[in-house]
Amino acid sequence: MPGRVPAGGVFLLLCWALVSSPITADFTAGLEAYERAEYATALHEWQPLADAGVVEAQFNLGLLYYLGRGVRRDVAVAHAWFLRAAKAGYARAQYRVAEMYELGDGVRKDFVQAHYWFRLAGDQKEGDAKKRRRRLAKKMTPEQIAYADMLARDYKRDRRATRE
Repeated sequence: MPGRVPAGGVFLLLCWALVSSPITADFTAGLEAYERAEYATALHEWQPLADAGVVEAQFNLGLLYYLGRGVRRDVAVAHAWFLRAAKAGYARAQYRVAEMYELGDGVRKDFVQAHYWFRLAGDQKEGDAKKRRRRLAKKMTPEQIAYADMLARDYKRDRRATRE
């Protein structure tokens, strides 16, 4: 359902746990600001981290823009931040991108893209992504499913190649 984004502190603390040491202070400062509802400060702390490729910060910027906290609500900008984190392999972002495509939430409804991103998120055991993908597949043609599966295989192959 549109707008179903966990926005509380527990969710953001889970993101914090994934952050590597050199950036913990800035990321933590952003979390603390978010908890105090000082969203502009959270944005100020997370923006440089997101620009530097920290996927948790990219995802959190997506949340700020999606929810309109500290910034004007802009679902297109939110999608762009979620997508950057998703392409980098961040499961929570992959799930959110899939959900946006499934629902047409700020983007053109696209079941192939939704299936693809749910597959990647599900492979990392994110939420109910596998269940959502199976449910979505019932609305798709076999050709669409095959194409989404091919996209997922290509993504994984490319990710392995960049790590080698």
